[in-house]
Amino acid sequence: MPADAKDVTQLLGLLAQLVSTDPSLVKTACPAGQDAVRLQCRWVEVAEDRSRPGGRTIRLFVMRKEPPSGERRPGSAPIAFLNGGPGRSATADAWWAELALGSLAITHSLVFADQRGTGSSAPLDCDFWPERKTSDRRFPLAAVRRCRDALASTAALDRYGTADAVMDLEAVRRALGIEQLNLYGISYGARVALGYAVLFPGRVRSMVLHSPALFTKTSEVGGDASRRALARALEGQDPRELDAALGELAAAPLDVPFQRWSRIDTARVGPKVGAWLLRDLLYDPDSWDDLRASLRSLRDRRAGPVLAAALGDFARAESGRSVGAFIGVTCTEDIPAIPTPIAVSWTSVLQEEFAEVCREWPRALLPTWWGRTPPSDVPTLFISGRWDPVTPADSAASFARRMGSAQALVIERGGHGGTWECAIRVVERFVETGSSVGLPATCD
Repeated sequence: MPADAKDVTQLLGLLAQLVSTDPSLVKTACPAGQDAVRLQCRWVEVAEDRSRPGGRTIRLFVMRKEPPSGERRPGSAPIAFLNGGPGRSATADAWWAELALGSLAITHSLVFADQRGTGSSAPLDCDFWPERKTSDRRFPLAAVRRCRDALASTAALDRYGTADAVMDLEAVRRALGIEQLNLYGISYGARVALGYAVLFPGRVRSMVLHSPALFTKTSEVGGDASRRALARALEGQDPRELDAALGELAAAPLDVPFQRWSRIDTARVGPKVGAWLLRDLLYDPDSWDDLRASLRSLRDRRAGPVLAAALGDFARAESGRSVGAFIGVTCTEDIPAIPTPIAVSWTSVLQEEFAEVCREWPRALLPTWWGRTPPSDVPTLFISGRWDPVTPADSAASFARRMGSAQALVIERGGHGGTWECAIRVVERFVETGSSVGLPATCD
């Protein structure tokens, strides 16, 4: 990074700290069933809108888990887990982070802070299922409007994006009295990590970006990566079969009963919901058998167990994500204000629906630092699956080259996310040494 650009980055970080008041820290009870000896839970109070001193405040829920007695690595900086979604709770998915961190979860202090708008941190939660019984949309517009109006009565919806999340992370660090952090960002959480490293590079000891969503202004729901993964998943079949099946659903949607938690519910499955279900199954190559079975069910117009199971998985995954945070971040940061025309396909069904949703939701302004590259002296490891349909490996590798000293690791049989054994071993070595020197470029 040129010296003048580095000076600007450091100045931005200094100014950001000056406009932020000292955060307060209040002890609170931890969730039931947690390790009472190793775990501490706190509230960190921050301004909802930092441009309005004395305005409304929100509380961020933070868990800190200490290593077992005698296991702490001397001088080790804590690891902060930044979850994806956007909209997923870091504290609720702490179990996943501990799996992905391997032995580091035993030797390092771990910090889990629910991003504003998620989990227990002023969550932007709404239930869209009532409208999904009669609407072939993942985000029925009537439900979106109802959600927006209800949340706007108590929250400034344009203050729940990445820019504020970055400042919140700094407030958490200061409140906990931590000098430096190792950052572990999964999917969207990698974007928060990157923003933090741009503004506060001196506070980052190392950074792991797993299936990273980068600073892009393109739709998350389409693109060449999705088409490549789909072609691989269908094992030589014509991908146009999917478009044909969705065309049949457009003519006559299916009403599919499925198990949603403790009751039987129904969902209208037409081309939009069908495309979303198939896209979610595309994330993990281990789910591709289910994807092919679901496609056959759609094509043959059978609302059988496969579709019911996919809907159940869909409902369970969504229950862990604050939909208001998901829509707000995605509309501001991933969906162009003026969508670029694209060819009609299953990916366009998804992008077009989100474009309609975003016309109903407040967009935040992107910060001036948006898209900047963190300093090259921040040790960074990118981890990507070869068949990731939404955050492709080539994009991560390109960004790693821009950073200069960053290392990109590709999991040859991986999709989006996952606790890959070979990646765990690389992450352990990387965080322990704080260096990417000698790390492999690929693994299985």
